[in-house]
Formats: sequence, structure tokens, C-alpha cells
Amino acid sequence: MKHIVALCVLFATVDALYRNVVYFHEWSPLTNNFTVMDMDASRITHINYAFAYPNDNGTLWFEYPDTAFKRVYGQDLGPTAVQGNFGQLNEFKRRNRHVRVLLSLGGWGYNDIFVKIAANSTLRGIFVKNTVTLITNLGLDGIDIDWEFPTSSTVNDFYSLLQDFRTAFNQLPFTAEITIAAGSSNDWGSTQVKKVCEIVDSVNVMSYDFSGPFWSKVTSHLANLYTDAKAPNGIKISVNSTIQFYVQQGCPSSKVVMGLPIYGASFENTNGLYESFSKPTQGSHKPDGYWDYKSLPFPGMREQVDTTIQATYFYDSTKKMFVTYDSPATVQAKAKYLKDNSLGGAMFWEISADAPSGSNRSLITTLYNALGAENMNTALNNIKYPTSIYSNIRAEESSNSSTNQSNVHPMSPSNTPNSATNLKSSLTTAFFITIAFLL
Repeated sequence: MKHIVALCVLFATVDALYRNVVYFHEWSPLTNNFTVMDMDASRITHINYAFAYPNDNGTLWFEYPDTAFKRVYGQDLGPTAVQGNFGQLNEFKRRNRHVRVLLSLGGWGYNDIFVKIAANSTLRGIFVKNTVTLITNLGLDGIDIDWEFPTSSTVNDFYSLLQDFRTAFNQLPFTAEITIAAGSSNDWGSTQVKKVCEIVDSVNVMSYDFSGPFWSKVTSHLANLYTDAKAPNGIKISVNSTIQFYVQQGCPSSKVVMGLPIYGASFENTNGLYESFSKPTQGSHKPDGYWDYKSLPFPGMREQVDTTIQATYFYDSTKKMFVTYDSPATVQAKAKYLKDNSLGGAMFWEISADAPSGSNRSLITTLYNALGAENMNTALNNIKYPTSIYSNIRAEESSNSSTNQSNVHPMSPSNTPNSATNLKSSLTTAFFITIAFLL
């Protein structure tokens, strides 16, 4: 008897799908005249909105509520709609279905409040409930917890808080992400690192601020990729050492996201690198020594790159000022490192300080181009929030039906003929073999 047996063999190579995460300041429209709609959606995958701040009773608050909820951009959406930044983010998500928006909770200075909330199961429950209500009312895709910083004595409570969020998110009718902003160094043990990494979608490592005009003893680099062998004792930190800590402690590399600064730190009255300095008197927005990247280097200054450790800087001998930051050259090197080490992507603090998107000075553009559009994580965001208290968040259609679609990502499902495009980004080779034989 003749039998035909078909044997299906699927060979697949899974491509890396990278995140390109940007933080958006709540106050960017005020400080930089930079609004949500000024962001170039084509080169980003996630927006972390900074910040919603925790109170020690489990409630949350915003520093600039009018900017966040009320400021009218263009057409007034009416009394039942949320406007301001969140109204714009709702429209932004509808125009750009591949961009997910997370609410960043906390920020610098809230450690004591997080400690109190996380240690108490009742407070955790209140905090989680309030946060879930907030993100469903505002039409968001999850949270980014920026607790700076859990220690070995509080990380187990941190894990309990993450568990409570995961349990609550599992009850939602859409997939809500949980990410964390992690410190460049900590004292967690490998068991604690593994537990945290198992429950979150990604770990945004703040692999920057290795030096600063308020805490460093001598000038040094802000975000050098590799350790400088010439650095004085005590200044041996680098992006590499920071990232490898999490990987070596058991966090999957695919969940580790490299943080990059879109700002520079300056040191005044100094003779240069690894020298003493004075208290800052200048800066982009206040005299704190920090400068928006788009203002660097200063006119007449020559940008220099140490290609051994991949660090950018310039020194103004007239002003006796040393300024350290990232540039397209060092971001290119970091993109290669990211790919070589199979990391989950990149995170930028913060988008309004970047050079114009698409320009050869833009750090976000540089990273995106180096990773490749076809390798970006373009999973759909959620736009269905039927229980929201805001009419424009509940709406099934965009509030602007004549939206210009020029910002739609080229890999977005709304811009592709069918779902095969997304499959193509994860399966590079597939074939079937049919074997016929006689018994």
C-alpha cells in the first residue's frame, strides 16, 4: 500500500525586537515648549509619562495638573473630555498604534513613601487600585515604577508591590505592561534580581549619572560605555558594568533596557577630567550644571570622543568648564553593544532635550537607525477603555477624523497589507519538507 506522509518541519530564527523608550516630562510644554504632538512617533515604541507621584496614603498626584489634564491644544474637546498632555496622548496613541504609553510612578525623592506603601498590604492594595483606576481612565498601557531605590532590605516588599500590580493587571481586558527604572548600582542579591525580572516586562537601567556636579568629588564622565583604566579609585563604573550586573545576577538580557542621557553635566572652575571643581552656577533651565543635549557642544567648542571608553565631552579652557554627555558617536557604539549583548532595547531621559528628530545630531534617531526599523517592537497599543470617565478616552473613533497620518510607523499594522508583516519581523526562515515513501 502506498502512503504519503507529510512531515512539517519549521525552522525559525527569532529576530530581536527592541524597545526604543522615551520619557516625556509633564512640564516639557512649559520648560521647552515641547508638546506630546512634537514627538516623532516613527522612531519610538514606548512613552513613559513622568510623573505621577505617590502619597503615603496610597493616592497619587501630579505636579502640574493643568498642563496634564486641562490645557487646550487646538479644538476644545468639551467638559467631559480630558485635555492637556493626557488628551494629546490619547490622540497620539490612536494615530500611532505601535506606540504604548506608560505612567511613570515616583521619581527621585520618593523612596520613603514607596517604603511605607510597599511594606503594608493595605496600603499596597489602595495604591494599586488607585493606579489601575488612573491608567484605565486616562487610556494608558501600563506603568513604569521609578522607585529610587529599593535596597536589599526593601526589595522583597518591592516584589510584593509588583506582584499586586501583576495580579490586578491580569484582570484587565487588555495587556498592561509593568516596567521599572532600575539604579546603576544596588545591593540586591541574585535571587532578588531574578524574582523582580521574572515579574516585569522590562528593566530600564539608568546607566548614566555616573558623575554629577552635586555629589562627585572630581570631574568624571556621565555615561561612559566602558571603564576608564586611568580613572582614580572609586570611579570605575560604566554602562558595561551596570548592565552586566543585572545580566550576571540572572535577569534575562532581553528584559534589560539600556538607559541613555539626553543631557549633559557640567563642572565649573576645573582644569579638566578627574580634577576638582566648584558648585554649578549655570544650566539650561536653572543653575544646576545640567544642559539639554540639543544645546551641546557650546558654540566654538570642539566635541571630543574618547573611543576607548566611548565617552563624549568638551573642555572650555576660557570658562574652565568640563562638560560630559553622549553624542551620535557614542550612541552608535552603545547600539552595537546593545545588539552584541542581546539587550531589550534603549531608554532615553528625556525626549524634549534631543536635537531635531531625523537630524544627524538626534540621539534617538541615531539609536533607531542603528537598530533598524524592522527590528523594533511594534506591538499594538490599546485604545478601548469603555469604563473611562473621560468621553474622548471612551470614544471608539479618533477625536480628529482628519488626522494627518504622516507619523504612522512604517511597520505599524495600520500601514501594512496584512498581519504577515509582524510575523516577518520575528520569523526569518520557514519552510516545509514533504517526504514520500512506500511501506
